[in-house]
Amino acid sequence: MLKLVLSAMFFFAILGAACSPAPVAAASSPEPTARDTAVPTSTPPPSATPRPTVKWDYVALGDSDPGGFGVSRSYVNLYADYIAEDLGVEVQTNNLASNGATSTSLLSKLSSSPEIQQAIRDAEVITIDIGANDWTAVLHQYPHHECGGTDNEDCLRELIRTYKENLDAILIKIDDLHGDNSKLLIRTVDLYMSNCDYPNLYRAGGSEVLDGIKPYLDEFNSSISQATKLHNGKVVTLYLTLNGPAGNENPRDYLQGDQCHLNGKGHQKVADMLRELGYQR
Repeated sequence: MLKLVLSAMFFFAILGAACSPAPVAAASSPEPTARDTAVPTSTPPPSATPRPTVKWDYVALGDSDPGGFGVSRSYVNLYADYIAEDLGVEVQTNNLASNGATSTSLLSKLSSSPEIQQAIRDAEVITIDIGANDWTAVLHQYPHHECGGTDNEDCLRELIRTYKENLDAILIKIDDLHGDNSKLLIRTVDLYMSNCDYPNLYRAGGSEVLDGIKPYLDEFNSSISQATKLHNGKVVTLYLTLNGPAGNENPRDYLQGDQCHLNGKGHQKVADMLRELGYQR
């Protein structure tokens, strides 16, 4: 009887194993695609480093022309725009020109004004346009034979001597204040001769006054060129541009109604000539 029971149990165990379903393999996960790949949201993508703004300090020294007498924008403003456009820099303009300034008064200010001295130290570019008012007394003395000397030319000789000394001292002072003029752009503007106060200065056939002063005017402008080059600067030769290749033409097209100061066209011409000099020291 026991043998019969054990045999029955063995039979049903084999039958249960045969009828059980086969184990099912776990389904595999599909390979992730680029679209399925999650992008971390906690770390933003890197951004480009901003370029630092390069700034240039531009200091203008001189008299009423660079000071902008009678015009809305002087050549100083126009030249600053050119620098910004051509070099891609931000230009801070410090126009220290003043009406009636002479080479003597400018030299005095450079020697005594902390504001001007600091402006020179900070400058990348300096323009100097000074000397027209140095001629004021001479242009009243010479025609009236009050210039001195047997030839009525003492005041002209003294004018040239004083101006040469002043301009050289101005440029030396700038060198001393700045410390390294190899890193400073120096530009000077020479002197055109208007017929301010002298309506007949350019009359047909040439004026006796103009003929008399012209050799000194030529020497005056030559001294500007020599001193500027000695101090690693460049010159805007406005004299031969406005007064013609012989230096005796009336520059009326570039002057305001007072026949003294530059008009808008004159200021544009100076700015263009400054730009044409380039930005090499």
